[in-house]
This record gives sequence, structure tokens and C-alpha cells, in this order.
Amino acid sequence: MAEKLILSNRAILKIHTGLRNLDGVASEAGKITRFDFDENVTWNIAKNIVLVERALEAYERARKSLLAKHAIVEGVQHQITEENAGKYATFMEEIEKLKDKQVEITGVLKLKKTELKEGGLNVPSIFADLMEIIKE
Repeated sequence: MAEKLILSNRAILKIHTGLRNLDGVASEAGKITRFDFDENVTWNIAKNIVLVERALEAYERARKSLLAKHAIVEGVQHQITEENAGKYATFMEEIEKLKDKQVEITGVLKLKKTELKEGGLNVPSIFADLMEIIKE
């Protein structure tokens, strides 16, 4: 059954990571082990990915706006000096506030722990990332 959740952007980012990791995990160098979920579970995972990615679009726009506002180029390592330390501190404070901002997501489908385990999921970090949307 679909639910309405109110979560922080930080929690949504974790859920996104967890959902993406359900595609499979690297078990050996260069080898991906795929999970074997029931087709309904796979479909519900796909629906949740779409909902979570929609929610993250607003977060990404706001994050990029903060980068531009503080003249920070993503992917470039910046040296922090006395002159720019304040700018970076302010940027990091604003990013943390953005991550803590509460967002409503409607239509999330809870995933059953038993169905995930039956599909081969036995990775604690993925369970931890998905905790908000797992039904025990």
C-alpha cells in the first residue's frame, strides 16, 4: 500500500542510495551479484526509485543554486584559506540545512523485509539505508 512520508533530504538521499544498491552488489573485483526479487518487489522498487528521484530534483536544484551563490565549482578541490574560510563555512551550513529540510513524498511503497531477504538481500548497510521504507 502506498504511503505519504515526510522525510529529510538527508533521509531521501540514503533511501536513494539503498534503492540503487538493490540492482546488485560487487562481490569480487569487477563482478556484480544481482539480487533475485519477485517481479512485484522489483516493480515496487522501480516505482520507489522514480518517486525518490522526483523528490531529489528539487534538492539538486537548491544544491546547485548554493554552489553558484557561493561561487564554488563542483568537482574542483578548493584550498581553504583565511580569506575564503567564511564563505566555505557558510556554504556548508546552508548545505546541512538543505539536507535537514523536510520533504513530503506521496506514493512510496513499503518493502517487506522478508521479500528482500528472499531475493538474496543480506547486506546490513542497504537495509540501514532503506530502514524508512521497510516493513518488518
